[in-house]
Amino acid sequence: MLTLIGGTCRFDRYIPKVMVIGDSIPYGVGCTNIASWRETLYFLAQAAGTPFVFVGSQSFAGGAGGLAVNPQCECYPGAAVRNDGTHQSLLALAVPKIPTYAPDIIILQGETNDAGPGPGGLGDSAPTILTSLQTQQQNAWALRVYAHTKIIQLTAIQRFDDAGANATLATVRAGLPAMIAGLSFSSAVTLVDIWNSVPFPSGYSGDNLHPNDAGDTATGNVIWPYLQALLPGARGAT
Repeated sequence: MLTLIGGTCRFDRYIPKVMVIGDSIPYGVGCTNIASWRETLYFLAQAAGTPFVFVGSQSFAGGAGGLAVNPQCECYPGAAVRNDGTHQSLLALAVPKIPTYAPDIIILQGETNDAGPGPGGLGDSAPTILTSLQTQQQNAWALRVYAHTKIIQLTAIQRFDDAGANATLATVRAGLPAMIAGLSFSSAVTLVDIWNSVPFPSGYSGDNLHPNDAGDTATGNVIWPYLQALLPGARGAT
């Protein structure tokens, strides 16, 4: 946008808004000094000269060196995607916030707890999880504010804490391309495979489930090229 100030013309650069919807992993549980892979993305974008801002009703800056400058997200530790009426649900808590914050890009990661187990685990089958992810994408698309809005769907990372849940998530990962291809807005959805960004728990995770600083840095490096490719077209209201 061009603004006339004191007889001179100033260019106001639009800064794209990115909303991360997810569970404890993108929230930053397991990190010591950073706010999950969100922080990695933020500073990679700054370094590349393509800045953006995170938006959302939740705020977590990580540890001592965390993302205090922009900690906003729409992430809920323990939440699953599916709404079973009992557990925290991203479909109930996070997705309805999209019109309020009007993101240009929405990043989705959250099926870990749908596979269970654990206090918030649903223990859902792979077909049920794929249906939940499909519903989440459809709702996100329906609630978007801008025609240009894009969605990044992340796969889960591997769960080294539970072999059964990990096998379920592996099946979900295999089914995601076909599920996305069947969406009427599939051209607006980018699938990013982060399954192997944390290749083994040693050095990357403190509890075999949540990435530590190294694991989240590695994950952010995998996501970044896909986000970077979308930023030039992320032009909302100016």
